[in-house]
Amino acid sequence: MKLIENENKIFKMNTLLFSILLVSTMMYAFEQTRSIGLVALAVTLAIPVFYFITNLNKVKVNKLMAVWIIYIFYGVLNLLYNFSDFGVSVFLKHSILLFFVVILSQYKISDYSLDKVSKYFTNLYILILFLVVLNELFFSVELITQFLYKMAIMCTYFSIIRTGKVYKYSFLTIAVLSITSTRSAILSILLFLLIYNWLEAIKKSKIIYKFSFIIGIIILVGLPILYSQLQYSNLGIMLNEYSRELFSKNFFSGRQYIWEYTLSFIRDQPIFGYGYSNDVLLSLGITASTHNLYLSLLLQGGIILLMIFIMFMYQIWIKYFYYVICQIKLENIYTPSCSLYE
Repeated sequence: MKLIENENKIFKMNTLLFSILLVSTMMYAFEQTRSIGLVALAVTLAIPVFYFITNLNKVKVNKLMAVWIIYIFYGVLNLLYNFSDFGVSVFLKHSILLFFVVILSQYKISDYSLDKVSKYFTNLYILILFLVVLNELFFSVELITQFLYKMAIMCTYFSIIRTGKVYKYSFLTIAVLSITSTRSAILSILLFLLIYNWLEAIKKSKIIYKFSFIIGIIILVGLPILYSQLQYSNLGIMLNEYSRELFSKNFFSGRQYIWEYTLSFIRDQPIFGYGYSNDVLLSLGITASTHNLYLSLLLQGGIILLMIFIMFMYQIWIKYFYYVICQIKLENIYTPSCSLYE
């Protein structure tokens, strides 16, 4: 009973802190309040790092952390090969984002805490959808739109976890996000539905589960290649016309050119890439990013960096499998030692 009371106090404190940070982070979208937003982001980054450092005696070097350490080692070599201040900032940003995932892998969340978290985000869900509509009708601030649709997707996930109503929340989110013409958000929800149903079908077979990861990676890495070549086909022209009718936007947003040029550079130096501070796209007058994580990794660190990242993602993928197996065993009243560290 005392343990639950302590967890409840911690949850209330974290809820208050997260709510303050949520509001503060939205201020980053406006020039007048951007400094407040930056402080909120800095606090958001600092808290989990501080908590991790103060609990180093409980740290376990699991496989996820081991892959992260390999990433750090290769990243340092990458920086030494092509050093610049910009390269350091890119390396640190990537390292810290992956580090947050490593931190989460160190702690186990009780069913009580998980229930409280899912309840919080389920209650937040309607508010986020309301803010999406409000922003679209009266403000149309692009940064706010991007932030809110990511929050909407996260709240959708927790609402589904809490209620089990997969299609109700998924299609409600799609209906609201459709007014923003944010195709990536809608595609994310549809992809989630596809993966959700596929995982339900394969969760009892470890071999099929692992094979699905391989297929998924091949699709994700191959997608920009397909997209950049599709522009020259009749199918691409048809998809472009359909997208303009449905979303009032071209199917080809201009990324196909960026991806095509990026792939040409990758083919010239596929193993080690060009370093974190490369300016190969800038040499062609392209100031935008690649807008694709996998192409960016190939450009920055070649196939080696991409493989390290895939190893990192695989560890997350396989941890979920062991979690599902534990749940199946519990449902069958068979409770041997189940651990996410298996």
